[in-house]
Amino acid sequence: VQMSGDPGALPSGRPCVSKRGRTRAAQAPNKPVENQIDLESLRLSSFECLENDASRGICPQCGHSRKYYCHECVLLTPGVAAPDVALPFTVDIVRHPKEKSSKSSAIPLQLLSQGVKLHTFPELPVFPADQTLLLFPSEASTDARETDWTGVTHVVVVDCTWFQTGPILKHQSLAGLRCVRIQDRGSRFWRYCHKAENIPGVVSTTEAIYFLLRDFFDAHLKQAYDGRYDDILWFFVFFFKLISAKSQERSAKRARLMVEGGGADVDLEELTSKIRAGELHPARGLLSGQQLTES
Repeated sequence: VQMSGDPGALPSGRPCVSKRGRTRAAQAPNKPVENQIDLESLRLSSFECLENDASRGICPQCGHSRKYYCHECVLLTPGVAAPDVALPFTVDIVRHPKEKSSKSSAIPLQLLSQGVKLHTFPELPVFPADQTLLLFPSEASTDARETDWTGVTHVVVVDCTWFQTGPILKHQSLAGLRCVRIQDRGSRFWRYCHKAENIPGVVSTTEAIYFLLRDFFDAHLKQAYDGRYDDILWFFVFFFKLISAKSQERSAKRARLMVEGGGADVDLEELTSKIRAGELHPARGLLSGQQLTES
């Protein structure tokens, strides 16, 4: 979703996500973008319980075998102990019923904080207008760093595709809410957004919530950040690293196959680097039109 920057960067300032969940899992983890989350500086709880065999188990509610958590029942598997993040306000996430819960970055957030509530459109509660902000870059939105947070108890976040925002924003529970936006940030989300190339501020729902918390902290508490909200990214960072590692393995495998078919003069390390950067396709050669030298 696009929750930051210039409201006119996308039509009507609406969020932009990939149509029908199309992904380029190998591309996002390897493409450096300014203002991304600095993974090395995060103070995250240990991933040990996610890395062992006990992370797969039977959901205690629906009885299905799940890895890490059940995305339908929003429950952890018995072998996973997730951190609990204290939030300064309740984060109400509004999801579209046609969006797959298995592909959402927002679903596991309720497992990481008692302050996160999931709602499915159109069944929404009535939010107190004078105590609620809507995270959305409308023309009337204010920068989170310049917003008066006094008395704010709820922040509503819309988790849906760009095309689905219209009906949701017109819902009587959201129509009159004040809007807030975050500053431009780069995304590390692995689901590729083909409509958002070269548009700043397009991030995943989880990243948007984290950036909002950081902007709130900087504006409201006015002290050095102590990492108190970092664990809201616990699942996100774990999946990012897992997908990045698999992407690198695939790139190395493709490079090895190209070396085997290209002769001894082909540099394995160079090929792997180019494949990871998206500059080389194993079936087509260099994207610039150059071809691999045949031995």
